[in-house]
Amino acid sequence: MLFVKSRHYPVILSLVSAAFFALSGAKADHYVARNGQTPSGTYTSWATAASNIQDAVNVAYTNSTVWVGAGRYTVPTNFVEYAGTNVVYINRPLTLRSSNGVPESTIIDGGGSNRGIAIVYSLSTTNLFVVNGFTISNCSATVTSALTDVRCYGGGILFKPTNGQTWTGVVQNCVISGNTIGPGSIYDYGAGIYGGYTSAGKYNLLVTNCTIRGNHSITGMGGGIYASAAGGSMVYSCLIESNSAISGGGGVGVSTYVNCLFRGNLAKGTLGNNGGGGVKGGYVTFTNCLAYNNIAAYGGGFAWSDNQGPLSFYNCTIVSNRSLYGGGIRMDSASAQITVVNSIVYSNSATDFYRGAIYTNNIMNSCFRTNGLDGVILGSGNVTSPPAFVNFGGCDFHLSIRSHCLNAGTNMAWMADTPDLDGKSRIRYGTVDMGAYEMIYDGTIYRLH
Repeated sequence: MLFVKSRHYPVILSLVSAAFFALSGAKADHYVARNGQTPSGTYTSWATAASNIQDAVNVAYTNSTVWVGAGRYTVPTNFVEYAGTNVVYINRPLTLRSSNGVPESTIIDGGGSNRGIAIVYSLSTTNLFVVNGFTISNCSATVTSALTDVRCYGGGILFKPTNGQTWTGVVQNCVISGNTIGPGSIYDYGAGIYGGYTSAGKYNLLVTNCTIRGNHSITGMGGGIYASAAGGSMVYSCLIESNSAISGGGGVGVSTYVNCLFRGNLAKGTLGNNGGGGVKGGYVTFTNCLAYNNIAAYGGGFAWSDNQGPLSFYNCTIVSNRSLYGGGIRMDSASAQITVVNSIVYSNSATDFYRGAIYTNNIMNSCFRTNGLDGVILGSGNVTSPPAFVNFGGCDFHLSIRSHCLNAGTNMAWMADTPDLDGKSRIRYGTVDMGAYEMIYDGTIYRLH
């Protein structure tokens, strides 16, 4: 697993440190299996493993690890009702981990009408929750509960902090697919993952090395992920595709995306504030991200509404997204600034950029068409000619040897420790390339005799 080491991403560092502390200080290990064992005691061996996840979670100490063997896990007879039925309900800090680390072999299946995992906590101790190595699929939050603060939240995974608490949720090496929320209201959030936040507490969500695919918010927001930007959330090295929602097909509200791919996400709403095929939100930074074939009425790739911002892109490629206004990026705020550095925003329809208000745009060393960009453009080194991808029609957005985007960016400190979207080093030939991918020139190999 690859984590960011740059000081520009302190959230990652703090989360990884916390995860290591919690795992190394675990009280005990507990086991779950589907292979004919004899469940007994507190399930502290494979021979005595529980036959369902909830049994093992119920006896686990704080900071324990619950190991889950390969198999398909559905709603047990002793399920916990919390804003609907849950396959797994966790109410203490612990790590839930598949035994072989292969998500395709360890599946949490909600049967089309039950939530996958609900994580709810109200005490103030070491508040770290880790979900590692699962497929969480066919799950649904369909009950608008009397607990109005959770509504139809988190079809796949629900993180629900309690007011005044400090805690962290980590989802890593997982496939979150085919989950739904609703029908309910426009306030239903996060079909795949919901990361809650309360103003009196501190909440961090880290989603890393995951595939978030085909999740649907029927009436609400955040088809893939919903998290409050104020809570310090990050999505790192994830594929986010084919998710849909009224607002924010891929995600809503996450504060930082690094090395992520957004494709085929759909925001179905028709109002201006219901856009963002890839992502909708504010105060967000994207680094080394690729977005293509996302669709929304407003902001096919990314959309920001009034009173939200700023919005920053570093070494991103945003192409072939579709929208009525701002196929690539839409910003409605009259006061928030768009910062675009070393990025390619091209061939989106109807426009690459759309500003609902005239304002200063800080764009430098980037490739874009000028359509839709009003106001003043600050910065230098920009180009407006086509970027010359390897195969635009085949969705290969690496730069060809003919591209004027090669060695045309501006070097920045974070590039020393953060690879491109392929996981390759930046600044190979003195100056960084524009876009999400760094070019590696073909060479000739000579054999010495």
